[in-house]
Amino acid sequence: MYLARQMIKIFLVDDHQMVRSGIKLLLQTDPDIQVIGEAADGRQAIDQLTTLAPDIVLSDFLMPGMDGKTLLTEIRQISDKVKVVFLSMFEDLPVIAELFRLGASGYLCKGVDSEELLFGLRAVVHGKRHFCSQLALRSIDLISPPSFQDVAQKRFTTRELEVLEHLAEGSTNEEISRKLFVSKRTVEGHRQSLLGKASAKNTAVLIKNAIKMGLL
Repeated sequence: MYLARQMIKIFLVDDHQMVRSGIKLLLQTDPDIQVIGEAADGRQAIDQLTTLAPDIVLSDFLMPGMDGKTLLTEIRQISDKVKVVFLSMFEDLPVIAELFRLGASGYLCKGVDSEELLFGLRAVVHGKRHFCSQLALRSIDLISPPSFQDVAQKRFTTRELEVLEHLAEGSTNEEISRKLFVSKRTVEGHRQSLLGKASAKNTAVLIKNAIKMGLL
């Protein structure tokens, strides 16, 4: 996606001086970005934002005194034009989703590379929202529940699945015990466990249900 270049004014918020300095140095490598101010916590940021007019507030989420959610809420009360992007190690997806509902424009992990950071800031200043790729991959599990087959497989142990495979091949308990180097009593125990978990009355129904579950 092509994003036209334009000057972007950034205000940094992070309670660690060295972190702010590192981010500032990285941002200053881009001629289109200007860091116009910085603060060690949310309260300092709010005090300065009443006079400064940044395009983006780039802030940590977990900070003493005022967390990112409160900072975002107060910034929205001051201006609906200032974009808020979080750069944090905090990765609680439901909380991050709430931040977007409250008006955040972007969320990036502190482990993000410089290319994605700069791209994300440009996307935000052009009116888009940006969610870092690392968290996007994790969020897939929230919107795409595991398949029936995945759920079914988690109900059975590895040994039970081995016994099931041999039962499907027509092997007797004695034959399975020799193949798996376990006692007949152990095989029968696994068989009974399989019958219970698959809601089956006998081996034939077990095999039928296992096929439906995608186990065979």
